[in-house]
Amino acid sequence: MGKVFYALLVGLVGAGIVHLAVILSLPVLATNTVWLQVVRAVPEFAFLRIDDKPQLVKSAVPDPHFAIAACRFEIDDQPVHFFADGRHAMWTLSVFNDRGEIVFGINDRIAAGRRLDVAVATPKELVELRKEVPDILSRSVIAETSARRGFAVLRVFVPDRSWRELADKYLENARCRRLEPPE
Repeated sequence: MGKVFYALLVGLVGAGIVHLAVILSLPVLATNTVWLQVVRAVPEFAFLRIDDKPQLVKSAVPDPHFAIAACRFEIDDQPVHFFADGRHAMWTLSVFNDRGEIVFGINDRIAAGRRLDVAVATPKELVELRKEVPDILSRSVIAETSARRGFAVLRVFVPDRSWRELADKYLENARCRRLEPPE
């Protein structure tokens, strides 16, 4: 009976070690994460349409009722600023970290004047921003994130075909840029 108990104990400990090793190695072995897809397909600090290119970001599911663009960014010493102007039915902006986790989201219903005008900054940069807010950010929503790199997805609702051209123009005018340091 002791040998059976000993064999079970050794088996459980061995299975636990193997299980733990597999779980800890998954991030290293994962070669097709959302972040890597975005890095390969989306330029830094520029919105790129992805709704008509599902092969670029394989996890993006095409939806005929949305025009979609993505922008990759890296926050060094300055916040990243997202903005756009123009007619639209509705827009949403989701900001993700490099693990594909959402860190901030906003839509036109809660944005001032229904305009896309959002700055994303790290806590350190936010402290500096609060000392003296640049004129360009005077009406912006300012969001804080600990993520130093990530990507944003801008979706514009297209209720019917008559809105397609407006949605396309809105995405063409959308900007994703590093905020320049004050002079």
